[in-house]
Amino acid sequence: MGFEMPVDVDYFDHPKTLDLIAFLGKQEADIYPLRLWRWAAKYARTGVIPTGAPAVEAACGWRGAPGRLHKALVEAKF
Repeated sequence: MGFEMPVDVDYFDHPKTLDLIAFLGKQEADIYPLRLWRWAAKYARTGVIPTGAPAVEAACGWRGAPGRLHKALVEAKF
């Protein structure tokens, strides 16, 4: 059986999402939390990501400067 991940209809207009886009300067930044949640549902079911920022950024498919996405996610309060 698959795993469902309900997303609020206001997600894309939510202040946290808009902050993340602003922090990174990339309109497509709204997809990173969704990618992280999908990955965590499969591989970090306890909510613990032992290797921290590098694993978070890899899960999101981040290709920018190391640590930048992780910092932006924290600043946006994701």
